[in-house]
Amino acid sequence: MHTARTLAALALLTLAGTGIAQATPYRAAAPDRHEWQQDQRIRQGLASGALTRHEARVLNQRQDRIDALERRFRADGRYTPQERRQVAQLERDLDRDITRELRDRQTAWHR
Repeated sequence: MHTARTLAALALLTLAGTGIAQATPYRAAAPDRHEWQQDQRIRQGLASGALTRHEARVLNQRQDRIDALERRFRADGRYTPQERRQVAQLERDLDRDITRELRDRQTAWHR
């Protein structure tokens, strides 16, 4: 009796663990880390005066649009390689533009 309960509990945990593994997107941490790094670059640029408030707002809005697109792609439970490439390209474009804005010598008024 005790063995049957143990086996049933073990089977339930195994099935639950399998469901969690399938529901977790592959390499989900990498885009989150990348997004965090972009956010930090924008915040630091704003704090140092290298970005104006308008530039920071535009860059943040672009990041929000990329996030919304990625959520839409993941909503159906499938995140295809083509969708991944599209999001990755948008992230690279945003990276390039953050760098460009940080180096464009426009400064915030208060600096």
